[in-house]
Amino acid sequence: MNIVDCGGQRTQEWFDAHLGMLTSSRIADAISKRKRDPHQPLQAYLDLRLELAVERITKKPSAHFVSYWMERGIELEPLARAAYELRSDINVKLVDFVLHPNRDSLAWAGCSPDGLAGDELIEIKVPKPETHAEYLLAEVVPAEYLPQMHWQMACTGCVANTFVSYCPDFPEPLDLFICRLPRDDKRIAEMEAEAVKFLAEVETVVVQLKSGLEGVLRKSLDAVEHIPY
Repeated sequence: MNIVDCGGQRTQEWFDAHLGMLTSSRIADAISKRKRDPHQPLQAYLDLRLELAVERITKKPSAHFVSYWMERGIELEPLARAAYELRSDINVKLVDFVLHPNRDSLAWAGCSPDGLAGDELIEIKVPKPETHAEYLLAEVVPAEYLPQMHWQMACTGCVANTFVSYCPDFPEPLDLFICRLPRDDKRIAEMEAEAVKFLAEVETVVVQLKSGLEGVLRKSLDAVEHIPY
């Protein structure tokens, strides 16, 4: 496992490690297809392609809106992890950032798992009460998190990823929903193939942007040279 030590998640080093990278939180947009015309990319796909290209050139992270519930989730994640460890009798190891093992065509891919337990992962969510109730009733890993969790297994090589939803507004044991997702090598291979294509397009955009910048610079230099003194 290619673990990058950033001194903890959400440090400056951690944010720097994410620049221009296709991570698990972004993978869904990179592999999403239109149902009627799979050859026509969704706007989220185009937005992410440009976003990653710009990050690689500027060396600065793109700005993203952070809602109250997202901030709450970050704040309460350690409590959720502790609750899972206690009730499952499992020790969870923290890792900062993991690079995809394919360092050739997927060198710009990685993930930041919420926890590592032996050869398995955990993915923690701290949703609002109504959403947590939906998870409890459905008793399955929410569909919107499947790409994220599969991608984490692709990057780490882990055999399973456990979805953990924690909501302290509920009394025990309803405050914790746990559902294990086994590794699906076929699905992961499909995602990796789509990711390779997507990252190749990102690189094309990077080259186009750099070529444009060089062209602007040359024109500026030519204009300066022709200024009469």
